[in-house]
Amino acid sequence: MVALRERFETIRRAELERLDFKLSALPPDARARVEEITHLIVEKLLLTPTEQLKSLSDADTVGAYSEVLTRLFGLAEDEERRKVEPFARPARRGPR
Repeated sequence: MVALRERFETIRRAELERLDFKLSALPPDARARVEEITHLIVEKLLLTPTEQLKSLSDADTVGAYSEVLTRLFGLAEDEERRKVEPFARPARRGPR
């Protein structure tokens, strides 16, 4: 969960950096609030999975869950591949 938390935090910071030109127009207290809100969102997203893993008593299940999280979120990839690219919306594939 530590690696997953670090990954989410890296993504959060990368998106804030990407939006910095927009955020720089805000007063310092508003920028601090954006920082706080985005941090709280990450914490809330990770709360349930963290509690679920902590509640498991079977080491094999914990190991299996940990491996799944590692694979799903690419947590074991080398440092160069883990760099976060700015989010870009996928192009639409026709009318909806």
